[in-house]
Amino acid sequence: MEALSRKYEMYIGFIPELVEVKKETDATKKDGTKPEADTKTVPAQGDFILLTDHHFEAQINYPKEGKGNKTVSQNISIFNPAPDTESKIKTGNALLLKAGYNTDAQLPIICATIITKSWIERSGNNRVLKLLCSEAHDVKKTISYSETFAKTLTYEDGINKLLGVFAQYGVPVGRIQITETAKNTQFGKAYSVSGKLSKSMETLCSHTGHRWYVMGGDIYVEPLNPNDVEMVRALQVEQENLKGNIEFLDDITNKDQVQDKTKKQGVAFTINLNGNINREAYVKVVATTGANPSTEEFNSYLGAYAVTSVIHKLSYEGAAWDTIIETRG
Repeated sequence: MEALSRKYEMYIGFIPELVEVKKETDATKKDGTKPEADTKTVPAQGDFILLTDHHFEAQINYPKEGKGNKTVSQNISIFNPAPDTESKIKTGNALLLKAGYNTDAQLPIICATIITKSWIERSGNNRVLKLLCSEAHDVKKTISYSETFAKTLTYEDGINKLLGVFAQYGVPVGRIQITETAKNTQFGKAYSVSGKLSKSMETLCSHTGHRWYVMGGDIYVEPLNPNDVEMVRALQVEQENLKGNIEFLDDITNKDQVQDKTKKQGVAFTINLNGNINREAYVKVVATTGANPSTEEFNSYLGAYAVTSVIHKLSYEGAAWDTIIETRG
């Protein structure tokens, strides 16, 4: 993919207001129906700078652990920034990165994060501004919250109350999936939360068999049991879509003898950058026609897999403009 066909927008600074916009989606549920239109956040008026043509490199990680109170670092490097640009980029700034291609009607959000550390390095003749970022960093690390929930409230009510606090501090609510048990089970006695907001959310989710995480600037809640998670975004994968090989994920060294078992553990592969794929998605590996060894091997991976990990590797003027996906069967 030539660099000229790539496109990005990087907003850095104090962004006091984020507005929600509707975005139509081509995704379908597994039953063939279309989900509701997605909502995404984009910067409105605010004190920020906008980069669109500086060379930058980034690795944006959304790992499979799924614990929202854990800090996941995002690494971004801006090459040869102008002095005025460099002076405006500070620790504590918000950073919103949208990236895709010139043909995109709307660039998808790759990350909406906070700069936790910045420094300058030399790389040959280049002066490189290095940024270490973390999504919802301030909220996770500094915001405390206390409340006692009435005994008649359900666990779902408690989770929704904490989600409302996250939203008040600038972390919009993404897709929330709550089990029927949590919807119908009352606390039974007064339930108190206090201390760090992120820790309270982690405790309440663990009590009810859920996990929470922040991705693309939004907060998500889903059941721990993968069978209870409804995957709504579909990515169809054909052999021609791949950059490199597809492979089974397993913890067993002798894969040939236990392929039926390892297939259940999912697959890993790399494709051209796709900012619309996230951990609430599933991928469907579909058959490729042809009678050659590579096609036959690819067709051994056919099936639907739920996404567990997404890594975006970006180099605006370099080789990488990739999304690396890991899944479970």
